Amino acid sequence: MSNNTATKEQEDNQSVDIEQVKLLDSCYFGEITPADDADSKIPMITKGIKLFEKLTTECNNSPSEEAADNFKTLGHLHLLVEEYHKALSAYNKYYTICKEHWKDSAFLFGLGIVYYHFSAYHWTVKLFRQLLYNDPNFVKSNEVHCRLGLVFKATNHHQLAIKHFQLASTTASPVSSPKLKLVSTWVICTRSRVVT
Repeated sequence: MSNNTATKEQEDNQSVDIEQVKLLDSCYFGEITPADDADSKIPMITKGIKLFEKLTTECNNSPSEEAADNFKTLGHLHLLVEEYHKALSAYNKYYTICKEHWKDSAFLFGLGIVYYHFSAYHWTVKLFRQLLYNDPNFVKSNEVHCRLGLVFKATNHHQLAIKHFQLASTTASPVSSPKLKLVSTWVICTRSRVVT
């Protein structure tokens, strides 16, 4: 039975192209959802998670660049299937190993989304501002502005919320939040600012 399990595990690892899995970073957040069973990327992500969990376990005690990249990839994969606690854990391990984590836009975006999910708004703002400062043309910058707008709305900083909603609405790339929600939230913020 044990030999049979080992053979199945080897087949699963062979059927996962590591380089293809590494291409799936946090920028795919909102485009791939766990509810999309027909999407061929979900099985690949699931197999990738198993593979990278094994790789991170093997190199857990060595703070190498390879170990850091494995933790970052694992964080991205967990984020894509909306396993936020596991994504946070993997991202935090990457954060502690990689001294230049602040230069990695996909990492900042992924960890910012995780912090947003847990309503850790102070950290969300810090990471997203760092991301926009490092890479103002980031492929998901409109998503970042939208999330910042929602954070500032939730924390009653309406002028900052309006600023970021305006910036989010001027870019053409899609956001995971529907445009209607974005516009209605923007209108609510505008009304609140006029009333106060």
